[in-house]
Amino acid sequence: MALNGTAIKTTYVSATSLQAEIPAESLAAGQDSSVSVSNPTPGGGSSGALKFSVMAPKPVVAMLSPNAIPQGADATITVTGSGFEANSVVLFNGSERPTTFVDSNTLRFVLTAKDVNAYGSGQIAVYNPGPGGSTTTPTQITVVASRPTILYVSPNSLAVNTSATAPASITVTGSGFGPNATVQANGTFLTVTAQSSTSISTSLPTSFLASARTIAILVTNPGSPAVQSNTYNITVAALTYNMTVTPNSVAAGSPDLTITVNASGTANLFYADSVVKWNDQALPTTFKTSRQLTAVIPASVLSTFANANISVATPETVNDPQPPPQPFTTYLPLPTNDIVYNAMDGLIYASIPGYVTGGLGNTISAIDPASGAITKSISVGSEPTKIALSSDGKKMWVGLNGAASVRQVDLTTNTAGVQFSLGGGPGVYNPPYTAQDLAVIPGQPDSVVVYANNGVVTVYDSGVARAKSSSNLNVYFNSNSGSLAFGSSASTVYLNSQSSGATLYVLTLDSTGVASGKSLGSGSSGQGSTLQYDNGRVYMNSGVVLDATSGAQLGQFSVASTSQTTPVAAAGPVVSDSALGRAWVVPTSYLISSPSTQIIAYDETTFNPVGSIPITGVSSSTSSAQDIIRWGQNGLAVRTPTQLYVVQSALVKDLTTSPAEVSVGIQANSTATTGNTFSYTMQAVNQGPNAASGVVLTTVLPANVTAASFSASQGSCSGSQVMYCNFGTIPNGGSASVTITVTRATPCRGGLASQ
Repeated sequence: MALNGTAIKTTYVSATSLQAEIPAESLAAGQDSSVSVSNPTPGGGSSGALKFSVMAPKPVVAMLSPNAIPQGADATITVTGSGFEANSVVLFNGSERPTTFVDSNTLRFVLTAKDVNAYGSGQIAVYNPGPGGSTTTPTQITVVASRPTILYVSPNSLAVNTSATAPASITVTGSGFGPNATVQANGTFLTVTAQSSTSISTSLPTSFLASARTIAILVTNPGSPAVQSNTYNITVAALTYNMTVTPNSVAAGSPDLTITVNASGTANLFYADSVVKWNDQALPTTFKTSRQLTAVIPASVLSTFANANISVATPETVNDPQPPPQPFTTYLPLPTNDIVYNAMDGLIYASIPGYVTGGLGNTISAIDPASGAITKSISVGSEPTKIALSSDGKKMWVGLNGAASVRQVDLTTNTAGVQFSLGGGPGVYNPPYTAQDLAVIPGQPDSVVVYANNGVVTVYDSGVARAKSSSNLNVYFNSNSGSLAFGSSASTVYLNSQSSGATLYVLTLDSTGVASGKSLGSGSSGQGSTLQYDNGRVYMNSGVVLDATSGAQLGQFSVASTSQTTPVAAAGPVVSDSALGRAWVVPTSYLISSPSTQIIAYDETTFNPVGSIPITGVSSSTSSAQDIIRWGQNGLAVRTPTQLYVVQSALVKDLTTSPAEVSVGIQANSTATTGNTFSYTMQAVNQGPNAASGVVLTTVLPANVTAASFSASQGSCSGSQVMYCNFGTIPNGGSASVTITVTRATPCRGGLASQ
């Protein structure tokens, strides 16, 4: 016998009956087969075929493992049940899938990523072909939405664009993005224009570009539940617009000057109609490129001291952020060794070294701070250095290093007078002594205190030394330097000594000279020679402020550092005005960015900065600021060895909000008897038109009287030979007065002075 043409084992029973064994493999699956009989030769032959059916079992699916699979990934599924045969076929959503027969209870098949590209559910069934074959009832398999991952978004930063008319395209790149994935920006659904499992193209509406912000991008694969990606932040950055001006300074009195304005950044920059401005004044402007303009500053605005702002106005970008104006400063290109302001005539006096040409060398020259003009020059002798002004503003003392001497100058007659030598020798190891600093005794214009390079403080009256000089001060051969400042009375003077170490001394003066002295502790070695006493405080060029009595540190002015995260001391020239409650420092430390390029204003109560005034064009780091002084109501002056900067600023005193004119009058008897007390009244009257704030009356008592008492109608007074009365605010039309009672010690001729 043969099964489907293949001989099988046959047993003869009779001429009409045979038995045969059908192999098990032929019975493994339901099917229709053919059976035939053949007799061998000779003769013989084959019979016709008869149909033989192997009936297929009915399949049953009991379980799928796993029964939930991730979206978009290949998955191998095991089907457990019964009635499975070798030709059983798994159906996924009615379509056959390649099936592996394990045994009658187990089948395996693979669902490809394409099969499960969409989340949701699918139907699994098993079909047994052949006679009696059937298909199982479908069993559900769940396709779970996959977790998408954002790797990056391009671009990840956009510029603010308030005039944008089209959305901004972005591309989200990552993995696991479903074909129906959604994209959100800060919770707002975006329109998807193209996507794959690793990339989604979309766009941000123009409203997202209107201002600087952070935008959180999120991809969600819908499902039950929906699956969200990680959040990826992109930024809409404010427009950056950096501007530089070259040159940014020039000598006062220069002719027309062409400046170049360069720009960089992400903002829309320059246009053909852009205009460069000097403060609010438009300058003749030439458009070069979208990043460069030139403009001409007329000589008329450069004729005097100026501290201006350079800006650019462009109609196309009027609503866009603008860069801060760039400072432009004019200065007087004048080498100086020292400066002082005389409130009596409103002039700044400077000592001019001998090498300066034009008839200015070896002079004391007066400079009008309003115009920058040199109004007079007084020849004083060889190499004038330190200068000190008498409290009445009529006399000045000047150190002459070229002559190793000190000389008096009469500012009313503009002549140099008495000159005296400081001593010393002619040699290298015994050099002539020179003045390191001078201080005129308040109320005594003919008496001057001198600190020489031999480290000794001496008092001179009309050129004659008093008997007692300083003793027991730290001295380093003949290489000593330092600064002097009078305290609250004519008998107290402070010395910031720079010898073997920085030491602050307080010295007591009397008719014999330096009566005594004591150390208040470490002094300071900051840049510049400024040392100032003001209202019970001593201001040092190291940035610290000390109590004038104990030497205890009251505070420190600080500035941001380029080398550390914490601020550093604002070391440099300093000047205080306690009536205004402010001090001003020109930081010169190498620890800060761009030393000597700004004047920082500080609150004297908190020691915190309240603003800064730029000074541009300082010639080099070796020519940093040496001194700073106050002048006028709202003025400051800063000198380098070769330049003089004069500025007026509301950071000194704001004159725009409360203009007022204050006059001072004195009522006193025309005569007084020696040894007796007498009183006189000083009155400050506000002539309007507004209230006057921060009114301080300063008066200098004559040298031959001593103060017994004083009484103010408002505010408070302090001091001795020099008195300060802080009246505070005087209303329009109002007045404030102080009555001073003094004792006349010796016969005198002269008057009373006030500021």
